[in-house]
Amino acid sequence: MNFKKSNLLFKSFSNPIKLGISLAIVALNAEASRVRGDVDYQYFRDFGENKGLFSIGATNIHIFDKNGQDVGIMLKDNIPMPDLKTANKNGAFANLIDPSFITSVRHNVGYSQVLFGGEDTNPDSHHFSYLLVNRNNFPDEWDGVTYSNPQDKDYHIPRLHKMVTEVAPAELTDVLTPNGKENTKILTDLTRFPLYIRVGSGKQEVQESAEDNSKTISLSSAYKYVIGGVTHTMSEANATNVVANGTITPEGKRITDKPITLFGSIYGPMVSYGRSGDSGSALLGYDAQKKKWVIVGVLKSDYGYGNIWSLSRPSYVNAIQERAKAGTIQNTQQNQVWEWSVDALHPETSSIKAGESTALAVPLRNESLKSQDTDKERPSLDYGKSVIFDGVDGGVLLVKDNINAGAGALYFNTNFTVKPETNQTWLGGGVLVAKDKTVTWKIANPEGDRLSKLGTGTLLVQGVGNNLGDISIGDGTVILDQQEDEQGRKQAFNQVGVVSGRPTLILQSADQIDPNKLYFGFRGGRLDLNGNDLSFKRIQHSDDGATVVNHRTDKSSNLTLTGVTVSEQDLTWGNWGKAGSDIYEYAISGRKDYFALKSGGKAGSYYPTNQASSDSWEYLGSDRAAAIQTIIDRKNAQQTLTAFAGYFGEKASDKTNGGLNVNYQPVVEESTLLLTGGMNLNGDFSAKGGKVVLEGVPTPHARDVLNNREVIFDDDWINRDFSAKTISVSNKANFTVGRNVSSLNANINANDNAILNLGYQAGQTVCLRSDHTGEVSCDMPTYSEETLNSIPRMALAGDISLSQQSRLNLGKTDFTGSIQAANTTQTSLSKESHWTLTGNSTLGNLNLAEGSQITLSQNDKPFNTLTVNGDLSGNGKFYYRTNFSTLNSDKVVVNGKASGNHLLVVNDIGNEPQRSKDRLTLITANSSENLTVTLQNSYADIGAYRYNLIQEGSTFRLYNPIVEKEIAEEERKAAEEQARREAEAKRLEEERKAAEEQARREAEAKRLEEERKAAEEQARREAEAKRLEEERKAAEEQARREAEAKRLEEERKAAEEQARREAEAKRLEEERKAAEEQARREVEAKRLEEERKKAELDRLKQA
Repeated sequence: MNFKKSNLLFKSFSNPIKLGISLAIVALNAEASRVRGDVDYQYFRDFGENKGLFSIGATNIHIFDKNGQDVGIMLKDNIPMPDLKTANKNGAFANLIDPSFITSVRHNVGYSQVLFGGEDTNPDSHHFSYLLVNRNNFPDEWDGVTYSNPQDKDYHIPRLHKMVTEVAPAELTDVLTPNGKENTKILTDLTRFPLYIRVGSGKQEVQESAEDNSKTISLSSAYKYVIGGVTHTMSEANATNVVANGTITPEGKRITDKPITLFGSIYGPMVSYGRSGDSGSALLGYDAQKKKWVIVGVLKSDYGYGNIWSLSRPSYVNAIQERAKAGTIQNTQQNQVWEWSVDALHPETSSIKAGESTALAVPLRNESLKSQDTDKERPSLDYGKSVIFDGVDGGVLLVKDNINAGAGALYFNTNFTVKPETNQTWLGGGVLVAKDKTVTWKIANPEGDRLSKLGTGTLLVQGVGNNLGDISIGDGTVILDQQEDEQGRKQAFNQVGVVSGRPTLILQSADQIDPNKLYFGFRGGRLDLNGNDLSFKRIQHSDDGATVVNHRTDKSSNLTLTGVTVSEQDLTWGNWGKAGSDIYEYAISGRKDYFALKSGGKAGSYYPTNQASSDSWEYLGSDRAAAIQTIIDRKNAQQTLTAFAGYFGEKASDKTNGGLNVNYQPVVEESTLLLTGGMNLNGDFSAKGGKVVLEGVPTPHARDVLNNREVIFDDDWINRDFSAKTISVSNKANFTVGRNVSSLNANINANDNAILNLGYQAGQTVCLRSDHTGEVSCDMPTYSEETLNSIPRMALAGDISLSQQSRLNLGKTDFTGSIQAANTTQTSLSKESHWTLTGNSTLGNLNLAEGSQITLSQNDKPFNTLTVNGDLSGNGKFYYRTNFSTLNSDKVVVNGKASGNHLLVVNDIGNEPQRSKDRLTLITANSSENLTVTLQNSYADIGAYRYNLIQEGSTFRLYNPIVEKEIAEEERKAAEEQARREAEAKRLEEERKAAEEQARREAEAKRLEEERKAAEEQARREAEAKRLEEERKAAEEQARREAEAKRLEEERKAAEEQARREAEAKRLEEERKAAEEQARREVEAKRLEEERKKAELDRLKQA
């Protein structure tokens, strides 16, 4: 954008800027960081903070001077804007190159800690100080090379006591060989490195004239804020340095500028020349071959017309990183148990061992070195080393003693379980879990410690009881599945931070953490409620990176926001001389007086003794309870404004958007909730009291630090979209959709005196959340016509219901839907409202501002009727669809009083209407004394006819007066002809009836004669039939008798044959029995003979 002061709003918030740590950095040159002055300084500020036009990935950005002239393109040729937040937030004099290491210059001797994240003082950010444990200054000799020149070894890579979670490390260039000699020429090759940029916080100056570099304006001392831009052209490089000190002509000739120019380089128009205070800031180069940004070096000095950068030292970095590792555990089988024990005699030493395997010695925090710890480095923590776990999935790390690993971290490249033998704890630099791996974490960290979790893998937390330690989640997934102890206690962590925008936190149950101790820090991340319900006072968050989702498909989650209330337990009692407390007590002359320190008051000023206020102290009285209540009421009033800049629901198309309901139930009735991040709820949103405001958000710009104020361009906002199944507003709640909401998709229900303000209206209250402090403020800005025109129309889709004295106000919106409203409700359309009905709608009272529009039905959809049971007022415009050929159309029915001036626009969609006197009803009102209704252009052309509007009582219809007159005359003539025709028809009818009667009589006589003859014939036929029947019966009797005689003879013969057969059978049976008896006797005789012979033989043997 072209920065213009006319549309720039500076907004001040009450909290003053809080600077980072004080740095005692020795600069090699005492001059200042300088930029050109003919373009708005905000460009450089925004560049340094990835804000405004310079968000990550932005490209081809035109830069305009203060006269609106285009002075060049930044990030041209589609080179994307890099993430500059790898630079530390407290000065940008160091950059993160590894979760545990930063890079800077050796001569930066004064800093002892670094912070990462946004340039804010919002307490929700929970900015964390990463302590330097070893500065790792580049040595005098390395890789067989001796460095005698101090500038050649002006490089270091300090180690930090914790892994950094807020940002992902920057990548070092890999074009340099171990000693940095062979490939340095690549750095000046524009085909490989077409662009270099920098960011830093040195002493700030602007140069107003391109011709005279002596005309400069000093803006600030160093370390107040960061700026950024391109460097001068890289002109030369050697084994340790790369120099930027000139430009390249169109012919390709390299020119060294003396003095150096700030008004553009081959890289772009925004040159940022580093000087005092910029030492250590990174030189980022775009590697066109690999299509990514890399750190090439760090700024160490300038020499009046050029910057000198100390090149990265890849071999040294690798060596230092390896030195921080104890070694690798190679797991060889599933469920293999590795025991981690501390040497009782040497507690700085521990070992990890499985069975008879060789133990890995792991150095821990060394208490004996604590005396050597300073605020510059901490050897006691640096002594601790990291452990890598690799090999077969399913290993177990059994911690047998409390482990304080110092800065040592755990790296898991395989699935592992970490658990204590009983109740041991682990403290160290952090845990990194590799992609697609899961570490089951059953061990606690001590109270006051913050566990850093990194890596794209999963940390499954399954400890037991209350863990008093904290966690900061910077990447991957963390699943909280803490188990209850014997006393029923359960707490996965005391405080949980979700930062960097990369991680997802999943809750296995609602009682894993205290929701009010969860925070979304820099760039946030996802909280997956996983089918659980949580209640927050408010959601702590730093920026719009926070996202609350439910990825579970079989169970919905409910999120409730109650607002913040302060009780006596929340108050801080102060001591005289120390600012920052809520209330102070002063004992004097047998009584106690109570005071509050005024804004800007001096805590060292004496308390008043006369029971009155002073310039510094506000007297609250001598009643302790009353004084406390005064402060509580005051703080609760301040807490009524809360905001959530994050997102409700899942917006990523590759992730599940499960059921999620969001409920706002403020404890304090006057509370306001500002939502500016967007919403995609597969569920409902409800507001049960208070006020909810949905808005877009001003495009973030770097803060005006020198004047302690936000920089907001009132015509430069980011649009947001909101969606839910249903939005319910009740209990006198106010639901307002303000500026820069591009769409809202939901069915909306309002009852119990609720107010719906849907779409921005000029003069409407606008709420802002400070990017710097997190504070929320609301006011009624007066916008220019240009700004008002820049605010987009909102697309509102869904059906609305109103009841119990609720009100609906439509602003700058295109509303598509129907409304069902009770008689006691009020609906108002502003001048920029357009409502398109999707079905029949019923309203209570309707007021239409001049310019408002109602389209009664959609194309290719059925006609609709808008019924107003109350009163219609104002000056609206109605769009009708009609079908005159069938006398069907949209309609408006007003059952109350109708007033105002309303314009009707008719679009007939039917066939050519018949020439007729038909009239088509458009509006029906109960009372229309003060109602004026007209057609646009005073008529409506339908087919070949032109129609006018006629009022018949309180009804307005379309008709054609000319056709009606013509048809009346034609109808008179037709009536006369009809009478003649009817008389002739009557005569003919009488003649017809007479002829018909004669024919009837003749037919009757003929019929009677035919009936007589038929009767005689019938009698003859019946007599003949009787005779034939008697003869038939006699013949049948004769045949029956003959058949009976034959049957009896056959039965006799059968009986005789049966008797013969029975006698024969008896004879045969007797013969069979006699034969059987004979056979039996013969067998018996044979048996007796054999027995005799056997007896005789036995007798002979005995003899």
